[in-house]
Amino acid sequence: MKLWREVSASVDAGIGGLRLKGHDVLERGRALGTAREAEISVVRRTLANLDKLGVLVTGDAGVGKSAFARACLGFSDDVHPVYFRGERAGKDLPYGYLGFMLARVPRQALDNPRSVIAGITAAIAEDAQGKRVFLVLDNVQFMDELSIAVILHLLASGTVRLIVLTRDTGLVPPDLLYFLDTGELVQLDLDPFTLAQTKTILHGILGHYVSSGTVAVLHSLSRGNARILHALTSEQERTGNLVLRDETWVLKELPTFGGNVEDLFKATWARADEATREVLEVLALARRLPLSVAVDMFGAAELSSMEDDGLISVEGAAQQWVALRDHYAADIVRRWVPAGRSRELHARIVRVLKPDTSVMSVDDILAHAAWTQDCGASLEPAAALTSARIAVQLYNPHFALRAAANIPRQDRLWAAGQEVKAAAHLLLADPGSALQELRNVSPSQVELLGPIEYIDHIVILCQAMLPMSNGPADVLAVLETATARISAMRATAETGALAALDRGAHRLELVKFEVAVFRGEYAAIAPRLEEIYRSETVDTKFRLAAGSLLAESWALTGRELDAAALIVEISPEIAGFDSAEGFRTQHGRREFLSLFYLGRWEECVGLLANSTSGPTAKLQYRGGQAELALGLALAYAGRANEALAPLLGAVAQLELRSANDHLYLAYSVTAYAYAQLGDREGVLKYLTRMGTCTGPFSWLAHSLAGYCALMARLWTGDPTAAVALIDIAVADIERGLVVPAGIALMGASVAGGDRVEALIEKTAKRRQGTLAEIGVLFVLGNRMQDPLAFLQAADLAQSLRLDSAVAKFAAHAVEVARQRGNRNVLRAAQNRLDAINAIMPMHPVVHTDGTLSLTAREREIALLASGGASNRDIAMALEVSIRTVEGHLYQIFSKLNVTTRGDLIGRL
Repeated sequence: MKLWREVSASVDAGIGGLRLKGHDVLERGRALGTAREAEISVVRRTLANLDKLGVLVTGDAGVGKSAFARACLGFSDDVHPVYFRGERAGKDLPYGYLGFMLARVPRQALDNPRSVIAGITAAIAEDAQGKRVFLVLDNVQFMDELSIAVILHLLASGTVRLIVLTRDTGLVPPDLLYFLDTGELVQLDLDPFTLAQTKTILHGILGHYVSSGTVAVLHSLSRGNARILHALTSEQERTGNLVLRDETWVLKELPTFGGNVEDLFKATWARADEATREVLEVLALARRLPLSVAVDMFGAAELSSMEDDGLISVEGAAQQWVALRDHYAADIVRRWVPAGRSRELHARIVRVLKPDTSVMSVDDILAHAAWTQDCGASLEPAAALTSARIAVQLYNPHFALRAAANIPRQDRLWAAGQEVKAAAHLLLADPGSALQELRNVSPSQVELLGPIEYIDHIVILCQAMLPMSNGPADVLAVLETATARISAMRATAETGALAALDRGAHRLELVKFEVAVFRGEYAAIAPRLEEIYRSETVDTKFRLAAGSLLAESWALTGRELDAAALIVEISPEIAGFDSAEGFRTQHGRREFLSLFYLGRWEECVGLLANSTSGPTAKLQYRGGQAELALGLALAYAGRANEALAPLLGAVAQLELRSANDHLYLAYSVTAYAYAQLGDREGVLKYLTRMGTCTGPFSWLAHSLAGYCALMARLWTGDPTAAVALIDIAVADIERGLVVPAGIALMGASVAGGDRVEALIEKTAKRRQGTLAEIGVLFVLGNRMQDPLAFLQAADLAQSLRLDSAVAKFAAHAVEVARQRGNRNVLRAAQNRLDAINAIMPMHPVVHTDGTLSLTAREREIALLASGGASNRDIAMALEVSIRTVEGHLYQIFSKLNVTTRGDLIGRL
């Protein structure tokens, strides 16, 4: 063994001046270590410090301390780690903590402490073979005094360094804790994995991209605990719930803790006596209990002992609650408890607590409903309805369907129960089943509903009907009947009931607006929406809903800046309003659209930052939509390399959900992203899939999907795509939708022509914001053949970091400046184009006479191609991908108006 004082203190080169070895992230331990890169760096710097004896790593059970220690030491072949892990049974044995190492000491030396120390020192030196020695001490609370003496001697000899692993510093023997007080041991708290670290780990374990929704679900269920995360992930892959679709890992259903995770708890259960097991059973089934109730049932001594052992935790301020410390343990124990035993404990708790949903928390209501159903007891209809409604709010449709099934047909709550079932089916993207549930409510039952209950029924009925064939017309017919009924009720209602009827009428009017939105009739409803929002109505929710929808309407009809300002104005009020989750979600979507149509895609990305937080079930059922929105923003900005991963994740999730509108859009945006990368096969694949989607689609989905599909075709050379974009734009202009029309026209401008320029100018003058300014400059550049106007347009596009637009306008500037001999603008535009080409392998060519200058990279590739080099040869020579070469060649052939490589020789 070498003395640590002989070691060089060069931290940059690694501990002891040694170079760090690369991590193999495909191996579980190395993957976990990769995610802890920052913490590992801290440990290695500490171990390289000659004034330190080592580090003390604290963290909860399962957080990954052992794997972390291995990662910290996996930097060189010149390191010899020795791992010691204490057990409860070894604490009372002489040298019990040293275990296997003690077996290396000659039997005759065991009675002499000096001889034991010498023997263990010699054994470690023999194994180390001159390497530097690290002792990794785990479960140090079980270290006996003689073992401590040996460790202290090794430290004093200067031949070892320590990594001490413990749940809490209170468990560390005083002799080792002393070094923490002196600063010779440095403490590092190992927190559970963050969402980003979880993503790194899952990628390392699984070897492919993991959808963000799946990462968020697994992170939420594991709470960042490394041990649970690995067990849960392995279990889901083994059972087929975690599947690989198009090289993207995605969860089919919300996971449950299975056999792999159960194994983590079996040892704890085996050690527990009968009294402890009863506490575990009750807390697992009830989820939590008031501390006072738990003390009365089980005794303070038992609870104190279990808290010391890390089995339970006590939380709360005004009222203290006791629950199992490890959340996964509750799920496991619930499965282990026989039905009869569960019913027995349920009856006992009900007698003690006397559950009342009117005063219970949301979590307690759901826990009570789940336990009642699991044990086969009767769940009262009122409790069933309440828990089902909560489950819908928390995006747990299967729980909602199960709970609502407890309401019998003849009960007065039957209609309300069917409405909750319908809402659950809508969460599952199954409007057909939602409609069927509502049709199970007889006309006579509908007639018996009061005004508020009747409106509830009509609203959910319309939501289920709208995406169906002939949905908008059917919804309007239902609304006409409902409006007439509400009017009749008003005629005979007492004064006190009028306010409720007014709110009901407002809700029906909002449904009419949703029909208009589905059809794309934004311009028609905008004046009425503004009237409502500016009014002094006491129906705050009605006013806020109208304002939110008004922002979406303005964003599409040419008042983009007004829409963004309205969003800023109204969002704090909506956030502070006690509104339903669905309302807040809709407003978030409108906030996204208001930014999207202004070209402020980076703010869209920022807005989606919180899409991977919230209830676990919401992450499962809405993760695909969040990734689609992210991919759409990135693809729109010309960042296909960044967009493709979330888009593939969105497709994988949405295909499992059968989400019609969203899947249709996801296929088209993915095709657009592949087009930007020059991948014709990918474009064809996803456009073909898009063709398999059947409508009806909302106008917005159809608009966005149609634009992306046509742009994908345009980028891959389809001569009809530009004409189709112009036709779509003309139709939108006629409906007042000048914003999407303007965007489509800019895409179609590759075809050139006076008509396109006139339409771009027409829409730009009716719009607000930077994109409108760009349109004006583009038309000016074409009409006046002014390269500076194109360059200014490129500058504005660059201010929004819209790479594809920058490339387009820079290419125009290059062409015109070259024709007019404007060298200064030519140089600036060429530099801008070269910079974009460095990060964007392909972009649409501009209308040209064939004399457009090639970029430096295009010229290099053209020369190699004309000399007979294959795409693979070119890619290897320039150290780029074959896909990038293909994209550049397409640009070269288009700019030079050639069709074969042989034609390049003459043109160059």
